[in-house]
Amino acid sequence: MPAYLVAATLTRLASEMLPLTVVLLVLDRGGGESAAGWTVAAYTLPAVVSGPLLGAWLDRTRHTRAALAANQVLLAVAALGLLASAGRAPAAAVSLAVLAGVASPMTSGGFSSLVPRIARGRESAVVTAWDAATFNAAAIAGPALAGTLSATVNAGSAMAVTAVCALAGLAGTALLAFDRPHDPADRTAERAARPSSDGSGRPRQSPPPPLLASVVAGTRHLLRTPPLLGATATTVLGFGSTGLLTLALPLHLRNLGAEAGAAGWVWAALEVGCAASTLVLARWIGARRPENVVFASTAGYGLALVLWPLAPTPALLVVAGVVTGLVEGPTLPAVISARRAHTPPEMLAQVHTTGASLKVGAYALGAAIGARLVPELGSSATLGIVAGCQVVAALVGWSLARTRSGKTRTSTDNTDRNA
Repeated sequence: MPAYLVAATLTRLASEMLPLTVVLLVLDRGGGESAAGWTVAAYTLPAVVSGPLLGAWLDRTRHTRAALAANQVLLAVAALGLLASAGRAPAAAVSLAVLAGVASPMTSGGFSSLVPRIARGRESAVVTAWDAATFNAAAIAGPALAGTLSATVNAGSAMAVTAVCALAGLAGTALLAFDRPHDPADRTAERAARPSSDGSGRPRQSPPPPLLASVVAGTRHLLRTPPLLGATATTVLGFGSTGLLTLALPLHLRNLGAEAGAAGWVWAALEVGCAASTLVLARWIGARRPENVVFASTAGYGLALVLWPLAPTPALLVVAGVVTGLVEGPTLPAVISARRAHTPPEMLAQVHTTGASLKVGAYALGAAIGARLVPELGSSATLGIVAGCQVVAALVGWSLARTRSGKTRTSTDNTDRNA
């Protein structure tokens, strides 16, 4: 478990640092806001397409450790390439960002899909909570480290540290110990003991299905499993609307008399609250149906967001961020548990990477919409819209989870849940 936490945290830290760092680097070198925006989009959007494919492949491969290590090396190489090209050679910078973005689902869903295989007798809910906490830690430290290095040294140093973090994660990946994967070949092996249809007694050799067929099967499973579909829809819609805060929050702080950069403090406060409730409530989350926790915490997140436009000072807005994080915290470990609870082991990596990719794509779309919406409506109204969208997202997911006939849980690690 320690090796996993080191590998996942450092890789996710690098992934969180890169988008902000590349923006600061492009702007510092006079590349312009448009070039910065295109480079960030090039990093975030490819995951929408690559996530399902990488997940399906990760479910099949017996070289999981090598796959995760390759992603870490690719992230480091892209960061070093961006250090040389960002703000100087836009086409090269965008190409490098696309390259890193294509593999980025491995950073989130790829690592999380290993949780059942590294638990090894540990309580599943606790291991899941620690995995979720690595996301929170990276989300807190990544932008803060990037911003601090850019302000005190320069943006180039922040990009160099991004590469170092990605490479440092290799140490944890090299020491990872986990059970062998469940893959389509396992089912073939189980059938091998049966006599062949020609009566020869020789084992029948059934190759695993093609990769594209696995992608289709995994996507069909996600869409046809109501609790999984509901939890996914809620998080994607909720995360997409949160993308509006990318512009709305800095402008709102400026309206309160603070620097726009103070938005980083609010985001950090939110993640601190998330991390606290994730770890404290780990066993409580594990004792309930995970999709219901997703719906409840997302709706609560929306209600807590109502406090944000009402906060009269930046300090109180930071406090509101902590409160909101405490409410939202259970969402991430619950959605990870929901994927595991309702997905066969041989599809788990694909479902993890698909869900993560959809969230990233929705967030990027929300940020793009916010660029047009916030100037028209103002920051306070936009904050209110984001709050309402969280409640709507929870209701949509709850409805999807209950309007179609449910399926039984497929994961073997759910026998300890009480409801």
